[in-house]
This record gives sequence, C-alpha cells and structure tokens, in this order.
Amino acid sequence: MTMGVVVLSLFGGVWFEWGIGFLPAANSILAVVPLVVIMASLIARRLRSNTSAGRERRQRARRVFAAASAGEVVILLASFWVLSRTGLGKLAPQIVGLIVALHFVPAAHFVPAPRYFVTSIAILALVGLASVMLPDGALAICIGKATILWSTAASIVFWPPNQEGRVSSAPGSSRASDGPSNTPGNDG
Repeated sequence: MTMGVVVLSLFGGVWFEWGIGFLPAANSILAVVPLVVIMASLIARRLRSNTSAGRERRQRARRVFAAASAGEVVILLASFWVLSRTGLGKLAPQIVGLIVALHFVPAAHFVPAPRYFVTSIAILALVGLASVMLPDGALAICIGKATILWSTAASIVFWPPNQEGRVSSAPGSSRASDGPSNTPGNDG
C-alpha cells in the first residue's frame, strides 16, 4: 500500500495543479502542502510488513495495479483523441474523472483494497454532481478529485489495511465484533 499512497498523493497533486489552472491568480505552491504532510506521515508510519505473505500480497497488488493502470492509459489516450477530434476538449476533466474512478474498481476488488470502492464512488458522485449542478464544473472536479485522492492516501497512512485489505482499527481501540479480549480485568 506504500506505493498506493505515493501514487494517490502525486496524482492528487496533478489534479490540484490542473484545477488551480482554472483560477485567475493561482498559487501552485499550495499543492505541495498536502503532499509533504502525507509523505512525511507515510515515512513515519512505515506501512510495509516484512512477512513473506505480505510480500506476496504486495506483488499481486502491483500486478493488478499495473494491469488496471495500463488499461486506464489506453482508454485515456483514446478519449483524448476523440475529444480533440470532436472539439469537446472542455469535457476532459469530466471524462478523465470517470475513467480514473472506474480504474479503482478492479484495484478495490483484486488488490484487495475495499476503501478504493469508496474512492471510486466519491469520484463518480463528484463528477456527476459537478457536471449537472455547475455551469463549468472543471474547477470543482479537479480540486475535488485532488481532495478525494489525498483523503484516500491519508486514510491508508492513518488507518492501514490488515492482511485482508480491510481497514485496521485504530491502535488502542476495540470493536464489539472482535469478541472478548484476554486482557486482565475483562470479564467477557
């Protein structure tokens, strides 16, 4: 998941830069702040497990990520070609947003990383709502996508996945579904 955090953080920066390009007096240095915070947190937490099962899971995740990304790139290139030939380049943020959102679905299923389903749904909702409710939703889509990607990256850093890809509970907390613990003073 370390590589996922890096990719999410960097592409969040790309979307942010694209978005602030729509502002009259944009200050692109603002994109650096979330990147630095997320990367520093990632380094501090060291998400990688050193078990052989963890290595095998990471290798599988990399293969799925590579396949999903390759498919995404092909579809993006084809969509850019179509948009440029039809004079609809203004719709690029919406089209790219939809393609990127859909690319998270196989990753969520095969990595496994269930939180990527939430990322996909959030991006789809953002693109849909901004396209319908705003006359020119490009700014909202770009800045919103940056926020969603950075939020996903931060969620991985602060609530790392367990071996099954599910979100681990916060340190020191317990969930009722975990059953009784064997700690002294627990009557359960």
